[in-house]
Amino acid sequence: MARKKTNQEFISELKEKNIGYIPLEEYINATTKIKFRCSSGHVWKATPHNILNGRGCPYCNHSIKLSNADFITRLKRVTNTIIPLEEYKSFHEKIQCLCTECGNKWMVSPAKLLNNRGCPVCSRKICGKNRISNHEGDFLLKLKNNKPNILLLEEYSGVDHPIQFKCNICGYEFCTTPYKVLKSKYGCKNCHNNFMKISNNDFKTRLSIVLPDIIPIDDYINFHTKIKYYCKNCGEFHYASPGNLLHGYGCPTCNASKGEKRCKSVLEKIDIAYEPQYIFPDLLGIRGGNLRFDFGILNHQLNLIGLIEYDGIFHYKKQYENDGFENIKIHDDLKDNYCINHGIPLLRIPYWDFDRIEKLISAFIFNINNKQIERCV
Repeated sequence: MARKKTNQEFISELKEKNIGYIPLEEYINATTKIKFRCSSGHVWKATPHNILNGRGCPYCNHSIKLSNADFITRLKRVTNTIIPLEEYKSFHEKIQCLCTECGNKWMVSPAKLLNNRGCPVCSRKICGKNRISNHEGDFLLKLKNNKPNILLLEEYSGVDHPIQFKCNICGYEFCTTPYKVLKSKYGCKNCHNNFMKISNNDFKTRLSIVLPDIIPIDDYINFHTKIKYYCKNCGEFHYASPGNLLHGYGCPTCNASKGEKRCKSVLEKIDIAYEPQYIFPDLLGIRGGNLRFDFGILNHQLNLIGLIEYDGIFHYKKQYENDGFENIKIHDDLKDNYCINHGIPLLRIPYWDFDRIEKLISAFIFNINNKQIERCV
């Protein structure tokens, strides 16, 4: 008969296997349950055999349903700035929460809260500066992509070190930090102050510098009122605000990814009305600009009935340092939550489903139409 393991031997075995659970009762045998406590303070009963074979805390692993009081207690250990406005239902079912720091209300799963995913508004403010690299090459790439009208006139020496810049549109030279240039909505303060004052001819002159392939069809009214324009590169007509055009956001057809072009082709093939680069005035991204959905699906009255997003590999995997992956994930979450809160159907097509785009879009449209028919019956 095998010799019975002593309590001290059991404790030694826990330490050898680096198991951080503390037994609160004497070891009896391998199959008799005793109390344990984990590093989070949870207490439960388990057999020593299961503990030594990797069975962890059922509360931390969520195999035991938490009560609302348990959830609030655990949340307080993580943060004291978030208040749940709804009762806890399950680990993954979203509830509305309030951030006491900024007053933001948003829908989030308890799982994310307990894994230290805090207020998205505060996170953007805190992390914004950290996302700008101290390497000159990375900064110049971000400057080119986000503020193509701004030129660097001095040697880059860090995100917080003021240096001289020049606006390629109005010629204005100014001194500020690289962080403020990338964080600001407009880049050039002088252009921002004068956007509403410029004439139609001034607008055309500035546009020819920033986007020489874009020809405005409508007259300039103001910074925000959309105008019709023609793209010489692809031969298509589109609508955009003068502000977006002067900040380098050109033709959506020319800028579209392979997946977006395939989606566009399918929508036209099945004769579905759509609006590319669909925006909502109250859905803003990290830098304060409007977040864009690849396609807004419209009914015969040209009312929005659904949205489509084609998600390339950058939505799922970090490809290289400072590739913007963190920003993309935040923007995706903002879009998802907006659609949930406003009851708007959203189809996300991952890049690995490129060959199934037509099937996925057709099924999505079919389901939307069926739901609309059910509402009318």
